[in-house]
Amino acid sequence: MLTQHEKLFMNAPMPKADLYILDTETLEAARRARLLTLSELQKRAGIGVKTLWMARTGRAVGLGTAKAIARALRVPARSLVREPVESRTRSSACA
Repeated sequence: MLTQHEKLFMNAPMPKADLYILDTETLEAARRARLLTLSELQKRAGIGVKTLWMARTGRAVGLGTAKAIARALRVPARSLVREPVESRTRSSACA
């Protein structure tokens, strides 16, 4: 069961971005702490194998994916995020 503090932290707002690069070491540590196989994590998160591979190898993933992985691991999504990534559209619009 989550404490009140954990519930508040888990619902803390994420930095605004279109894509996020997850901290692969934190993700793996959380997965191992929960004794989950990659297949179990993928199923619990409700994401595809390739999507999980992207997250685990430092590729950018969407907000929904980051949150789904965090929920499956029972950690705050913000704790998994290494850095938000600007979208190409936004970047090119500013140029």
